[in-house]
Amino acid sequence: NDALLGYLSPETNPSFSNLEDSQGNATNVGFQFTGVVDTYTGTDGTCPNTLMCDFIYLNGGVLDWAITGLLPNSVNYLYFYNYGSAAQSGRAFNMALDTDGNGSLDGVFFVDAAAGGYAANIVASPTGTITGEMQVICCQASWSGFQIESTVPEPASWVLMAGGIVVLAKLRKGRSRPA
Repeated sequence: NDALLGYLSPETNPSFSNLEDSQGNATNVGFQFTGVVDTYTGTDGTCPNTLMCDFIYLNGGVLDWAITGLLPNSVNYLYFYNYGSAAQSGRAFNMALDTDGNGSLDGVFFVDAAAGGYAANIVASPTGTITGEMQVICCQASWSGFQIESTVPEPASWVLMAGGIVVLAKLRKGRSRPA
C-alpha cells in the first residue's frame, strides 16, 4: 500500500484504512500516525530499490503510529524497511514497540539503513492494535514501509495450552501443601 502523502506532505495525523494483503485483497487493517508526517517521493531514479524510493522521514524527534484492525491478542511478525543503501547509514532509526499489547512501548528494534529491521512475537492488544514510535538516532530517519504477518493459535492449540495450564496449577497446588 502506498502510505505516501504526495503533494499533501506534510500532513498532521494521516491515516490509511483497509490496507491490502500480499494478494491484493482489502483487509480490516489500518495504519495511522499521530503528529506531523512528511514524505519524499524519489522520482529521479537514484534509489537503490524502487520500494525504498518513497519514504516517510524525520529529521529529529519521534513519530507515533498504530496498526489497527488486527486480531485481538494475535502474535505478529514485523519487518521494517529503510532506504536500502549502506552508503546512507545516517538514515538508520530505532522503532519502539508495544511488544506485549499492554499499551507500553517496552521493546526497541534497530532499523538499519540497508537491511531494515525485524521484530518478532509482537502481541496485538486486546483491541487488535500494535503501537509504536519511530525514533531518530542521528541525522534523518527514512522509513520506507513494513510487512506484517499475524498468527493465531488454532483452537486445538488453545485447548492443549489450557489443559497444560490446569495440570501445572494442580501440580503447584499439590506441592504447596505442608507435610
